[in-house]
Amino acid sequence: MATITRMVRTAEGQVRYLALAAILFSTSAMADNIGTWSATGCGLWSASNGATTLGPASSINTSTPGFGGSYGVNLDLTNCKGATGPAGPTGPAGPSGPTGPSGPTGATGATGPQGPQGIPGTNGVAGPQGPQGATGATGAQGPQGNQGVQGPKGNTGAQGPQGLQGLQGPQGPQGPQGPPSPTVLNVVTTQQFYAGLALNQALAMPAWLEKYENFSVSGGLGFGPNGTAALGLTGIMRIHGSVSGFGGVAFTPDGHMWGGRVGARVGW
Repeated sequence: MATITRMVRTAEGQVRYLALAAILFSTSAMADNIGTWSATGCGLWSASNGATTLGPASSINTSTPGFGGSYGVNLDLTNCKGATGPAGPTGPAGPSGPTGPSGPTGATGATGPQGPQGIPGTNGVAGPQGPQGATGATGAQGPQGNQGVQGPKGNTGAQGPQGLQGLQGPQGPQGPQGPPSPTVLNVVTTQQFYAGLALNQALAMPAWLEKYENFSVSGGLGFGPNGTAALGLTGIMRIHGSVSGFGGVAFTPDGHMWGGRVGARVGW
C-alpha cells in the first residue's frame, strides 16, 4: 500500500498506470503506518472497513480515530484525463446531400422593349388549287393605245391605305359546267359499298377466352343493304396470363371482296 501511495505522488504517467489498477481492483490492508492517502492532480481515494467509509476525496486519513481494523482502499481515476493530443488528420469528405426543394417562383419582371422587326421569311409552299369558279361574261375589248416611252423605274413607294370597297357589280351569266370531280361512288359501285358494310358486320363478331381456355374461334354472317352478305371468322389466342391476341377475316360469298383485322387484348 505504501508503494501505491508513492507512485501516485511522483509522476503523471504513473497516475495513468495506477488508474487501470484502481479500476480493476481494490485492496484490503490491516492498519499500518500509512495514515494519509492523497493524489496530486486528479483521482479520488476512498477507504472502508465495513462499518465506516472515508472519502471519496483527493486525500483521506486512515488514522482517523474510530476507523481501524482491516479496511480496503480504492483509487477512482475515472475522471482523470491526460493532456489533449495533437489533432488527427482530416477525414474524407462525406457524400453530397440530396438536392433541396426548389424555391418559390420569383415575380415576373417588367416587359422589355420590342425588338427590331426580323427579316421577312421565305415564301411558303403554294397551297392546293381551289375549285374552279363560274366563268364570267367576257367584256368587249377596247382599242389598243400607242405604247409610250418606258421611263426609269422609280423607288417603290409606301403602301397607301386601303380604299373603300366598291359597289358590287351585276352577276355575270353562269359559265359552262366543269368536269365532275372523282367521288367514292365513281370508284366503288353502290353494290360494292353495301358489300363492304356486310364485311364490317362479319368482322365485328365478338371473341373471348374463358379462364380455362387458351384458344377459341368465333364465326358468323354479316348482312348489308340490297341483299349483300359476308362470312367472318375471328380467332383469339392467350399469349400470357391476361394478355391475348386475336385476328379475323371476312369475305363475300362470290370471293370478290374480303377484309381482315388483327389486334391484342389486355385484361386486369
